[in-house]
Amino acid sequence: MEFQPLHRDDPGLAIVTYIGVGISMVSLVICLIIEAVVWRKIRKNNTSYLRHVSIVNIAVSLLTANIWFIIGAAISDAEEKNPPACSAATFFVHFFYLALFFWMLASALLLLYRAVSVFEGGLSKRSMLALGFCLGYGAPLIIATITIAVTAAKGTYIQDTGVCWLNWEPSRTLLAFVIPALLIVVINFMILLVVMYKMLRRRVAGDATQAGEKHVLVVIARSLAVLTPFFGLTWSLGVGTLVDPNNTAIHYSFAFFNSLQGFFILVFGTLLDKKVHGVFSVCFLTVIFLLNAKSNLEHQNLSSDISKLP
Repeated sequence: MEFQPLHRDDPGLAIVTYIGVGISMVSLVICLIIEAVVWRKIRKNNTSYLRHVSIVNIAVSLLTANIWFIIGAAISDAEEKNPPACSAATFFVHFFYLALFFWMLASALLLLYRAVSVFEGGLSKRSMLALGFCLGYGAPLIIATITIAVTAAKGTYIQDTGVCWLNWEPSRTLLAFVIPALLIVVINFMILLVVMYKMLRRRVAGDATQAGEKHVLVVIARSLAVLTPFFGLTWSLGVGTLVDPNNTAIHYSFAFFNSLQGFFILVFGTLLDKKVHGVFSVCFLTVIFLLNAKSNLEHQNLSSDISKLP
């Protein structure tokens, strides 16, 4: 997503972007399918359940944002300009990309809260879900709505070059995305440092429930430790396109890394979870057992038929 129109007609940049977004969308669909398969198995542990709720909403937010990004790109490339449709696409891209970051923040806050109060009572699962959805979708909706309400009437909401994205000159509406996104990256880094300090100092008892909670916290910490720097890198490169719009390397780096976010969410958010490994291991062993049972039954039936021959 270019912030300046300088490289808009670069075919190489377009190819990198669309291939990356395609890989990202396929990865996110696979992520959601895996989450649907393992959903019943992860509901026994509250922390694990809330973590997977965050992962699902992160995947849904990014997948929807990518869909609207493609719609916005199609509107931008059309010969006949359609400012209302372009503004609508920009609003949804803005909203869902912000939702992606706010759900990452919700996941980090869950990690912090459970690291502090894992051995105490604390909030109920329902209360934490309500807070997560209010933060994950409520805050982005407020920011996106205020942005379009303040700038649309003045004609400064989207770029005047026909690109369906937030304006930079003269209204600086782009800051309504950049500031919250980078601020969340900084907050997540701080939360990771606090949680690591807490986990290093805490002695975990032998209780299975407590051990399970610690495992989930480690999984969340590992996911955030990978995804937060990655997301920070991608959007920092986006700021770099503003600072140095003539630097082609920054534009290509931004397009490459930013378009592959869904792939990294699949790998580090879902595939590296041991609970997911366990569920698929059980499914694999079950399939092997059924195939062997079927083969043995067919062999027995064949042996029986042969024995009946004269």
